[in-house]
Amino acid sequence: MAKGMFIVFEGIEGSGKTMQTKEFCKFLSAQNKDVVMTEQPWEHDLIGKLIREELKDKVDAISSVTLQFLFIANRSNHVEKLIEPDLNSGKAVVADRYWMSTAAYGSTLSGNPKINVSYFANLHKIFPVPDVVFFIDVDPQVAYKRIMERAFQHKLNGARKERFDKLDTLQILREKYKELENSYEGVWVTIDGNKKTEEVTADIIKKYNDLAKA
Repeated sequence: MAKGMFIVFEGIEGSGKTMQTKEFCKFLSAQNKDVVMTEQPWEHDLIGKLIREELKDKVDAISSVTLQFLFIANRSNHVEKLIEPDLNSGKAVVADRYWMSTAAYGSTLSGNPKINVSYFANLHKIFPVPDVVFFIDVDPQVAYKRIMERAFQHKLNGARKERFDKLDTLQILREKYKELENSYEGVWVTIDGNKKTEEVTADIIKKYNDLAKA
């Protein structure tokens, strides 16, 4: 049986990547593909649940760098329990975030020049390499506005904004993702996320079809 395709969606908060992940899975399903949609953190183990609660907590009980190492542990379990088995069975696995998020967020918030994008990239060499990474690139100002609008709506339900949703952080994160783009030539596909949702979806599908023909 042929191995399935591994597709990753990445982007800063407010980029619309989660919505685009869902729309892309709908597109693949309509093409009669056996699709598995997943996300990180993977909340089907204790580590994933801990991460999600920590992200929502007002008090940062775990440092930002330590949190990224929890993401790595969670990712290892995610790969072993879901991603690799499904890929080996021929399914298309579409992930909302992968190790690139750890590289971007971890290096942005470490405060240590040695803990940079390359440092995290080296730690993840044992994990499967995606066939395609769709990076939804959006202006940090636009992303921040979206986050604030979302936070206002969620506040009515008692939800709290996550610790990384700050404009200056978003600006640095975007630059860190650009560093990753340079080392993923042929796999990394940058999509303009400032457009309307349906236009972004159309661009992603076009890029995917172009890659499939190549």
